[in-house]
Amino acid sequence: MPKTLLEASSITKTYYINSRRVDVLKGIDLSLARGESVSVVGPSGAGKSTLLYLLGLIERPSGGSLRFDDRDMNASSDHAKSRIRLARMGFVFQFHHLLPEFTALENVMLPGLMLGESRQDSGRRSRELLEQVGLAERLHHKPGELSGGEQQRVAFARALVNSPDLILADEPTGNLDRKAANALENLMWKLCSETGAALLIVTHNLDLAKEADRTLQLVDGQLS
Repeated sequence: MPKTLLEASSITKTYYINSRRVDVLKGIDLSLARGESVSVVGPSGAGKSTLLYLLGLIERPSGGSLRFDDRDMNASSDHAKSRIRLARMGFVFQFHHLLPEFTALENVMLPGLMLGESRQDSGRRSRELLEQVGLAERLHHKPGELSGGEQQRVAFARALVNSPDLILADEPTGNLDRKAANALENLMWKLCSETGAALLIVTHNLDLAKEADRTLQLVDGQLS
């Protein structure tokens, strides 16, 4: 049986807006095993992105516990969590967040360089990934010279470059036309399967969601 990679227990998230309390997440329980794919669906404003940011150690929960690879994230320092995000997690967002002044190759290389890899090693791995996502001829193009689908492929390659244990995707194909979205979705399932990375997707796209091993629904701050 695959080992549990990520485990959230009774996770809550509360915001205060103009002195008004807003309970976005109300006791989330979720486990994700190595190599498993899970999709989370729900209406706009249900807290899907908030949940992803909490599980990805970008935001702190208001309550509950979160463990990654059996390590208590609540007791971990910001530096330790930042290191885990960089070395063991990959993120793919609806808006790709590529750096416009850098080429596709340079954008993909950045996470490896931030971990202290040499430019040679990071460049080799980045080239291989960009070739895998069909961008061998676009290595030295900047984001403004790429289509939306190509930019999102660069972002996906960047998410994989440090060989993460967990990939977190927030509406990864939401801004693409149907043809480009289908191509990227097929590629995402293929590469995640090949690498053995766990995958967590939050999406409105029910066709994409049903391809995961499990689909959960987030409604009124709770998963079912």
